[in-house]
Amino acid sequence: MKIFLSLVVAALALAAWWTWPQHVAPWLVSQVNGSNAPATLTELGQSGDLFGSLNTLFAACTVLGLLYGVHLQTKTLEKVEEQSFLPLFMAMLDQVKFPMTLRFPPNFPFAPMHGDDSSGTAMACLREWLEGTELSDKMIARKHPSIHEINALYEEFYSWNLEVLGPYFRAVYHLFAAIHHSKLPNSQKEHFANLARARLSANEVLLLAINSVGPTGSGLRPFIEYYGLLKHFRRGAPGSMPSADDWLVTTHYLKSASQSLEERRTFWRSNRRDRKRLLGSLTRQ
Repeated sequence: MKIFLSLVVAALALAAWWTWPQHVAPWLVSQVNGSNAPATLTELGQSGDLFGSLNTLFAACTVLGLLYGVHLQTKTLEKVEEQSFLPLFMAMLDQVKFPMTLRFPPNFPFAPMHGDDSSGTAMACLREWLEGTELSDKMIARKHPSIHEINALYEEFYSWNLEVLGPYFRAVYHLFAAIHHSKLPNSQKEHFANLARARLSANEVLLLAINSVGPTGSGLRPFIEYYGLLKHFRRGAPGSMPSADDWLVTTHYLKSASQSLEERRTFWRSNRRDRKRLLGSLTRQ
């Protein structure tokens, strides 16, 4: 049907092109001159000069039509790319499954006393350890573990749970790498990154922050800071001491790691060097 309509339009255009100089233009000129005699070539030429500006207008309309056609084609390609990427995204998102159990090495300083291996208990112990110790009985300050202490203990914890944490973090990494390196426009990349980020629980966000603050998860850190993957970390109650999550995220990551899209755009305008550095890191991965 589309081919038939295209042929009809082409035939009408060809007929108009042939009819105009043979019949329509001479008739119009004779009507303007008030004569029933056929217009001469000189009269046709003088009348045609009056329509010279219209040629420019028609040319401009043609260019605008071409630009609009390119715009529509770009939108169509973006929609096709999005539809082709969606099944891959859903399949990869389904592979991101937080471990049900996490074990502590023997004699670990903050391991649960009752031997509970659930991931919820493990994260509560990690969170309590990160809270640090009170520096006074008024609870106005805390001494948190140093980055060196966090990395040293986490590497041992990670090695002890390598069979579950390794696949989990690899799934997270490849999910966001697929989003970033896709041919989607940036707005769609942000959209898919937000969908994936929304699936992360508070415990996952904390473990992601601990894992990527040191060398173990250095490959994930650029994705965290560029796409704001720590946005939904557990915050402390208003007026109270910062939570362990709050302290770790706000102290050891760029602000963009826990910001919304609009907040990150504002942040990048005044921190262009950090954005350029992150994009360079993501390009090399």
